[in-house]
Amino acid sequence: SDERFPSGLAQMAKKIRDNGVMAGIWLAPFSVSSQANLAKDHPEWFLNEKGQLKRIPFFSSLVDKLFSDLNFVVPDLSNGGLENFLKKVLRKFVAEGYQMYKLDFLYPICFSNNAAVSQTRAQALRRGVEIIRQIVGPDSYILAAITPLSPLVGLVDSMRLGIDGLVPNFRNFPIIKTYVNNWMLETNLRSCALRAFLNQIVWSGDGDAMVFGGDTGVSQQIIDKHIRFVLDNKLPRWVGDDLSRLTESQWDKLRNVFAN
Repeated sequence: SDERFPSGLAQMAKKIRDNGVMAGIWLAPFSVSSQANLAKDHPEWFLNEKGQLKRIPFFSSLVDKLFSDLNFVVPDLSNGGLENFLKKVLRKFVAEGYQMYKLDFLYPICFSNNAAVSQTRAQALRRGVEIIRQIVGPDSYILAAITPLSPLVGLVDSMRLGIDGLVPNFRNFPIIKTYVNNWMLETNLRSCALRAFLNQIVWSGDGDAMVFGGDTGVSQQIIDKHIRFVLDNKLPRWVGDDLSRLTESQWDKLRNVFAN
């Protein structure tokens, strides 16, 4: 937004590229809140069920089910209006210099079982990401997350292998963060291990961001296990910490991981 990025996203991308790295942006292209203006202004772009927009729940952690207003409407990309809107947004990011795209929470489009054009759920998902790949081009790097895996073979460069590793916003809730974040990172690691055989064959597997700080509630043993898994399997290396909170020793560990 202009308020959060007064110099514009294009200027931010330029600053990133000037430092010798690829500029990336995090999108959830098929996840539209039922409260969003897009859903209210263009209800014809989304699936209708019994006279109302079809809604599906959001799920990223153990506590999301406690909030009934966390839900998505289901996009119908067989509707030309929504496809054209998506292409317009993507072309803007491409023009601004973004070359890496994290496509998160892709699963809502898989509920398109009564779309304007007859299609399976796998076809709906694949068609949606094909549109994205067409616009961003073959040289852009696409990471897909929170999605069925098999429909995207050959379309994405990297694939999240498990659930979110933790919920960083829980750092101020001692009991909750310890229980939820340890469970999430352990569950993520189990999923990653089961799907590791796909790594470097159909895509580069993604184990989610590594954390180095001690304020997430995750035990050091699980943190180290996650880091070791990422390094041993040559997965992409992401950092999920608020870097301003890291101690000097944590910074040393981070530098060492990225130096190897």
